[in-house]
Amino acid sequence: MTEPRTYPVKKGERVRLDIERLAFGGKAVARIEGYTVFVPRALPGQQVEATIIKRKKAFAEARIEQVLRDSPDQVPPRCAHTQSCGGCVWQHLDHGRQLEVKRELVRECLERLGGLHDVAVEPVLPSPR
Repeated sequence: MTEPRTYPVKKGERVRLDIERLAFGGKAVARIEGYTVFVPRALPGQQVEATIIKRKKAFAEARIEQVLRDSPDQVPPRCAHTQSCGGCVWQHLDHGRQLEVKRELVRECLERLGGLHDVAVEPVLPSPR
């Protein structure tokens, strides 16, 4: 008989998370005991207090309750509706850093989904605006 799986978090639990990186789709990634927690609107380098809103076998999702430490790449968003709208998930991330992250995500997709390694990914071209 197999033992029931234990998880390091429970739905509704409040946790402190150190945000490591951004993932495809715009959510940030943190880990608790190796277990992945996705956090919308968080940025690498932030430390946040968050509530677990969903728990699955391989990952959880959390909602930020309070930012305890800002990201070094954080900037004021250009749009006053960015927190409520959700259309510009990285507007509070420095534009140069956004371009680096997007390039890295393309490289990761080529490796993980395409099985292609050592592919040269050109720098992302910035918007003139």
